[in-house]
Amino acid sequence: MKTFNIDVIARKTAEKSVIHAQGNMALTLTAPSVVEIHGQPQDVVEYIRQGKDLLIYMKDGSVIRCNGYFVEDALSHAHSELVFNDNNQLTHISFDDIIEGTELSATPLVAYSTPIDSIEPFLAYEDVVNDLPWGWIAGAAVGGGHW
Repeated sequence: MKTFNIDVIARKTAEKSVIHAQGNMALTLTAPSVVEIHGQPQDVVEYIRQGKDLLIYMKDGSVIRCNGYFVEDALSHAHSELVFNDNNQLTHISFDDIIEGTELSATPLVAYSTPIDSIEPFLAYEDVVNDLPWGWIAGAAVGGGHW
C-alpha cells in the first residue's frame, strides 16, 4: 500500500497539520478545511459521500476517509475543499451538489478537476481572539481498522 502525505489546513486560521500514513486512514475535520493530498488525482478510483463524510478510494486499494468533510461553517457557509499536489501542479477537486443521504447510504460523486495556482483563495485569515488556536483535529487511523 502507498504511503500518503496529507496536509489539513484550517480555512479560518490557515493552521496546518501534516499526516503521514500507509494504507487506509481516517481524518476527522471539526471545521471547514483544505485537505491537500500529495499525489495525483489520477490515483483515485472513486469518490463516495456517506452522510457528512468523503471517502476517497485509491487505485492501490486504500481508502482515505474525511470525517466531517461536508459540514459547513454556520456563519460563513464555508465548506471543506480537496486539493491534490503532485509537486508540479495543484488540482482542485469539486463535486456536484447532491442531496445528503443517511449515514449508511453511500452516494458516488461526480468529481471535477480544475488546475489552480494556490490554495490561498480557500483560506480566510482571521484574528479572532476568542477562537481556539486550531480549527480542526486531524487524527489518522492507520491500517484496516474500523471507522
